[in-house]
Amino acid sequence: MNHYSEHVLEMYVVGSEKVESRRQDIELHLRECHGCRTLVSNIREFYGEMKEEYERNESLEPKERSALVPVELSVTPLNEPFSAPVLYRPQTFIQKIQYYLIRYPVRTVAAGVASSSLLYALTFFALGDLLQDRNPAIYNYNNKTGYFEVFNKGYNKLWELPILVDDNLNEFEIHNRITFTKIADLNGDKVNEVATTIRLPDDEKAIFQQKLRVFDSKKNLIFFKGFNSDFQYLNRRYDNVFTAHALLVEDFTGAGKNDIIVSATSIRSPMYLQRIDAGGNVLGEYWHFGQMNGLFSKDITNDGINEIVAFGIDDALDSVHVERLCIVVLDGTKISGKKKSTVSQGFAMPFSDAEILYLQFPICDMNVVLGNKPNNLTFQSEKEGLLTFSTTSNRPDNVPDFHYLLSNDMKVVEVKSTTATDRVREQLIKEGKLKGSIDKTYLENLKNEVQYWNGTSWQKSWTKVNHSLAQ
Repeated sequence: MNHYSEHVLEMYVVGSEKVESRRQDIELHLRECHGCRTLVSNIREFYGEMKEEYERNESLEPKERSALVPVELSVTPLNEPFSAPVLYRPQTFIQKIQYYLIRYPVRTVAAGVASSSLLYALTFFALGDLLQDRNPAIYNYNNKTGYFEVFNKGYNKLWELPILVDDNLNEFEIHNRITFTKIADLNGDKVNEVATTIRLPDDEKAIFQQKLRVFDSKKNLIFFKGFNSDFQYLNRRYDNVFTAHALLVEDFTGAGKNDIIVSATSIRSPMYLQRIDAGGNVLGEYWHFGQMNGLFSKDITNDGINEIVAFGIDDALDSVHVERLCIVVLDGTKISGKKKSTVSQGFAMPFSDAEILYLQFPICDMNVVLGNKPNNLTFQSEKEGLLTFSTTSNRPDNVPDFHYLLSNDMKVVEVKSTTATDRVREQLIKEGKLKGSIDKTYLENLKNEVQYWNGTSWQKSWTKVNHSLAQ
């Protein structure tokens, strides 16, 4: 992991335009890196103390004929050769300023008393601008305090809400590449709103019925939505209870108008994606038989506009136990009305024409011998133009675990195995349960077993969904 320098993080805290183009990358790094996040917190705390001291003591304000007086400091060496170095801990406000200017140097054109005074004044001008920024930009799930925290772009906390925290949601979002919270300008007024599906204390009694809530920049609730919905699938009986899970906020038209996409999941196979406008109005639903817990947006068709990428399990053939891991690419503008996937034909609704691509991954011979199925599809990474998804089982070691490297248009480029998978297979070979190691031929066969849905049937060659066939 590459870390940012202290100088860059300091400019980030004070809202410098010099790092504005890197702000999004810095914020992503801060969510993953505890060390840099701590450093930013320390820098922000220092500026806060400066502001408080300035407000308490107006005599510190730089004036035309006054400046900070340099103070010569001397340090008495501690002659204990076997002891650890003694850290200097500044106590007074002036000491903290001196220590900070050494610890986090800021380049200036001139030196001396005049430039020090100017630097001091500019610091407070920058700080004043920062403190006036009330626009939400960053969020954090604080497991220690049990609060959902909202910050501005300088990482100053704007407000917080108590939440029901079960897991480390920050790590869960990063590792699974899904989000439960999005901060974006929904109504076009250049002020961000906060949309989230996390559990609040009000949800404690409503088991598995989380809501979507949208707050304005001042923490006022704009609207909230539940997702319980009636439906019919074949001649089976299902509850109408659904819970809000992952979400997206995206401009699917390129016209600067954001919509919200929420995945509504259940404890059984039926689920759906709901498209909602900035006012909380439902624009459409895409129903699918099989949980699609993964959700992100990406320009798959290279037209400059992001599509929806949902991934999870296709359970349409559950009656014959042929559940498969799958990925579906959707045109967000075409999620309208209450419609079903062309693969999930058992719903009593019309077909959706939102599907662009639909692919599913194979069950291998190791799954058969071990008596398990690939039941978890995870988006691992995006590097050098390739998207990597891993297919794993419910075993503690996740075996068999294969990584599928896909091009931007979802063509399989390569399949890789893991060390744990190779080790288990060698053991199965020794036990006489399997033949043949995992080599290039084996992985190439897995690659060729990935299938694409054309609207009515599965194909082993890459193809888009043809909606004229499905109707």
